[in-house]
Amino acid sequence: MDKVEKSFLEYFQIEKIDDNTFAIKEDKIGYKANCFLLLNNGEGMLIDALSGVYQGFIDSLEHIFNVRIRKLYLTHAHYDHFGGYDKNKIEEVYVSKYELNNLKNYYLADDYVQKEILWDGTTIFPSNFDVSNYKVKKIPNAKIVPKQIIFGKRTLEVIETPGHSKGSISFYDITNRYLFTGDFLYEGDIDLCEDPTSSKTDYLNSLMKIINLDFIKLLCGHNEPTINLQDFSLKDFCQKVQKIISSKAQKYQVPGFNVTLLLNKDC
Repeated sequence: MDKVEKSFLEYFQIEKIDDNTFAIKEDKIGYKANCFLLLNNGEGMLIDALSGVYQGFIDSLEHIFNVRIRKLYLTHAHYDHFGGYDKNKIEEVYVSKYELNNLKNYYLADDYVQKEILWDGTTIFPSNFDVSNYKVKKIPNAKIVPKQIIFGKRTLEVIETPGHSKGSISFYDITNRYLFTGDFLYEGDIDLCEDPTSSKTDYLNSLMKIINLDFIKLLCGHNEPTINLQDFSLKDFCQKVQKIISSKAQKYQVPGFNVTLLLNKDC
């Protein structure tokens, strides 16, 4: 292990999903975000890119995996998923058309985001990072994501899964039977009213879209990066969410699942 990899692994964890799919876990920040690196013959593509508090994030990934990373696909445009973007490395950024403006002019002020990154006081930052200097990056030249992505032998279908935000999308890896969900579905607290465009009704409709897809793993944007479908009944989950979604409660545990829906305003 060289200095680059050693430094990287002091802050991130790398979890192998298969020979060509890796989760990068930023679990030193309280909200424990994940992104995913896909490999193909010396090329890499990223699904999401974490917060950007680690300087040289893309450089380090390229070094560790000996690949070139030129494309970034975003599940949605929240800073903890695009902050690692590097304009000197990434040539193409793809996102839903509904999220383009958020990449140009973020909906939260930098000082608010600085406080959010601090989370509950448990956050640990890289030694060269000063949170008071953190600014949300601007990506003015992002492109609208295509309906289908071909990467090597993989075919990924883009599925609109609004709810957490209007432009939230999931990537259905037909070849490997994975669903990359971003903040649409993961274990833990799912905030259905975080974004000005959030909608609990959209969220339920999005669940109905994926219920009959043929996949074996969810690859998630927060907390544990994988949910195996043998351990998670999606149909049962959807049925229970359907009963919950009209609730006036601000916080609602989904019975039988390690998922809590946060409904902190009328969205």
